[in-house]
Formats: sequence, structure tokens, C-alpha cells
Amino acid sequence: MKVAILTLLLSAVFAQVTFDPTKDYNIRSVQYFRCVAFDSVNGILSQQECHNDNYFKWQFTSNADGSWTIISKADTTQVWSINGGNTRDATPVLSIANSGADSQKWMITREGANYRLVNKATNKCAKPGAYGRFTWQYTCQNNTGELFTIYEHQDVTITP
Repeated sequence: MKVAILTLLLSAVFAQVTFDPTKDYNIRSVQYFRCVAFDSVNGILSQQECHNDNYFKWQFTSNADGSWTIISKADTTQVWSINGGNTRDATPVLSIANSGADSQKWMITREGANYRLVNKATNKCAKPGAYGRFTWQYTCQNNTGELFTIYEHQDVTITP
């Protein structure tokens, strides 16, 4: 009985995360309610108000090891990465050319309706900076500051 309850609890915590690789997604900070945006100038992922353009759209590709590669819709050669697998806190999450390195793979777990993104190489969480700032990696603290809402992108058109 104890084993069955433990198995049920673990399966709820580590529920299978799936994304359709043909769809576009927005990744929004739970804490600041702002979307992660691709920056083609300096490569650092920023947090901004969500928009319809491709800079706010991401695609997910699953890897054989259970991790995910997060690909920019604005430039499909660019993926989320920790440069060189740097393990220091406050290292920026960048968008750089996809090499398939572990520093470009993310373990994604579901936390209720939200998601935690942990870099495979560093075992640190992606976390938004202060309102409107960049996305960083930090030692995971298991708090809402490091959670994101990931949802299928829907273009919104406002007509007068």
C-alpha cells in the first residue's frame, strides 16, 4: 500500500511533459507575467509584454534523454543555452546556435499549471530577472519565482 501511494505521488510530481513540435508556444513568467523574448542583438533572453511577433514564439523538440531543446521561432538556428555550461548563479540564459550540447537542453517539470525549466548541464533553474529584465539561471529554490506558464501561442487581432 505504501509503495502504491508513493508511486502515485511521484507520478503526479514528475508527470510526463509533452509539447507538439509543430506548434508555437509562449513562455511567460509566473512572477512578473511577462513573456520570454528572443533578442537578436545580444542573445540574452529578455522578459517583455507578450506580443504576436516571432520574437515571443518558441518551439520545443524532445531529446532522447527526456530533456527539451527550446528553439526560437524568430531564428530557428537559435536555442536556449547556458554559455559553455557555466554553473555560476546569475549567468544569463542566451539564445545561441544549436550544437546539441547539454547546456542547451532543459529538463522541464510540471508544477500544477506551471513549469520549472532546469538546465541539464548545470542543474540550475531558469528564472526571470526583475520586471522587464533578462532571464538568468539560479540554484533552484522551489518557489514561484522560477516558474513559467507555457501555452500554445494564439495570434490576437484587434479590429475597431
